[in-house]
Formats: sequence, structure tokens, C-alpha cells
Amino acid sequence: MNKGTSYQPEVCVSFDDLVLQQEFAAFVNLSSRQAIKNVLTGRHGSKLRGRGLDFDQVRKYVRGDDVRNIDWKVTARTQTTHIKEFCEERERPVLLIIDQSSSMFFGSERYLKSVIAARLAAILGYRVLKDGDRVGAMILKDQEAVYIKPANNRKNWLHILQEIHEANNELPGKDHKNPETATIQNWLEKVQQLKTQNYLIIAISDFLYYRPTVKEVLLSLAKHNDVILAKVNDRLEFAMQQDRWVLSDGEFQSNFNGKDSDIHRKYAAITKESLDRFEAELAQTGIPLMLFNTTDDVDKQVHKHFAGY
Repeated sequence: MNKGTSYQPEVCVSFDDLVLQQEFAAFVNLSSRQAIKNVLTGRHGSKLRGRGLDFDQVRKYVRGDDVRNIDWKVTARTQTTHIKEFCEERERPVLLIIDQSSSMFFGSERYLKSVIAARLAAILGYRVLKDGDRVGAMILKDQEAVYIKPANNRKNWLHILQEIHEANNELPGKDHKNPETATIQNWLEKVQQLKTQNYLIIAISDFLYYRPTVKEVLLSLAKHNDVILAKVNDRLEFAMQQDRWVLSDGEFQSNFNGKDSDIHRKYAAITKESLDRFEAELAQTGIPLMLFNTTDDVDKQVHKHFAGY
């Protein structure tokens, strides 16, 4: 098993690099509903349930008990008032959806999107294990998705990291000109088929192929699960940072001079409008959205999102 990589760490992640992300897991708190809400300050509200309550037992009512917890069936059968007792839910399975498709093999300054997504997934996964919960993954490629069932043991987690590493290191050898890429909707529909219940589902992608119909799939998932989206953007998608460009499709190339045109402004406006529309769609669902970039170290971005937790 080759756990190394011959590529620069900004281009591809090594297995060891993913393992090292565990030192940044302390920045994250996924077990607190309030912590997640604070992550979203300045954006939109969250429907996250946080940890729920598990039924524990039925016992006889005593003065001062909450009458809302009366078990009417047992009370009717025994002719003595009984109440239900609950305890805090001890664990919550977490499913990480990590996009390692061709659209993620892009970065204009420092890191590729695929690297940010892989490292972010590693940090979040280590936090889940630290909290004693089960963590699983669905790693998205262009034409297939690798699914690993949630578990709370190190062997299963290292298997997930290895699959992320392999998917990430396959990207440089692919033909990215005309990739047969499944949309994020295709993969979310596959998650639906897993029949998850009371999961925390975290999807990490650039959502480049996002369509309004994805909202319906997300709403369906959010009925029985908590859902968080982490969107990875690149600065070049929002502003051309120089006046002269050489554009190529791998076969032909063309020189572009935008110094004397307003194409820069139009380009930025179109991208901003697209992001605003994306956020507006999510705001209607109440599903939290965190934005990440390809310029800053992912651990610093995580710390910023979860500052104070």
C-alpha cells in the first residue's frame, strides 16, 4: 500500500498528511447545536438538532415531574400515573461526503480545491472519533462513489483516509477536458438510498454542478438528519487578477487582453450572483453553509469558523 505521494502537498495529499490533520481537530465542536449556530453568525439560521434524547425507562410519577412526559398508555394499563424518562443521546453517526471529482482539481494560487476538501474531511473525521461517534464517508469521483459505513474504530477511519488519499492522487492522471462527471445531485440521491436516520451529514464540494433541484434532495435528507454544506471556492472564480491571459483547452490556445474592457467587472458580477443564488437557495432550507477557500491553510479556516469552540 503506497501511502506517499510524488506531488507537491498543495496539489495532492499524502496519507501521512491526512493523519497529521488530527492535531487540528480540537478547533471543532460538532456535538453542540449552539456551536454550529455560532459558526453561521451573519448568515442564516440553523435547523440542526444537535444531540437528541434517547428513551431510558418508565417509572411512577412523583410530585414535581414534568406532566408532559406522562406515559398515558402505561398509566391507563396500571391505573397509576407513570412518566417516561430520557437520557442524552450517546452517539450520532456522521457521514462525510467528500468531492474528489474533476471540478475539484483546480486552484489558481496555492492549494487545489481537492486538497482543501480532503484535509477538511480529515479534521472533521478526527473530531467525530474524539467525540466517540461513528464516522463514515462517501468519496465522490467522476463516475463512481466509494461508500464506507460509519464506525467508531481506528481501522475503519484509516480505511476512509486511505480511500480519500487514493481518490485525490488519481486526479492528476485524469483527462479533465471532457470528464464524464456525475452531478452532486446524483451523489446526494445515492445518500438518500442509504436510509440514514438522525445522522449528521457534512458535504464538502465546490458545488460547481449545483442545480436548484438539489435543494429538494437536501430537504429530503434534512427531514431525518442534520445537514451541513462546506463549499470550497477559488479566488479566480470571483475576480480575474491580471489583465493578460493565455486560455487553452489543452489543444488550442488564445491570448486574452482584458485591460481595456469591462469583462473583469462582468465576470465578478456573474460569479457573485451565482454564489448569492446558491446561498439564497440554502437559506430557504435552513441548511448551514460554511465557505472555504484555496488560499489559506485549512486548519486556520477551521479555527476561524469555530472560534471559541
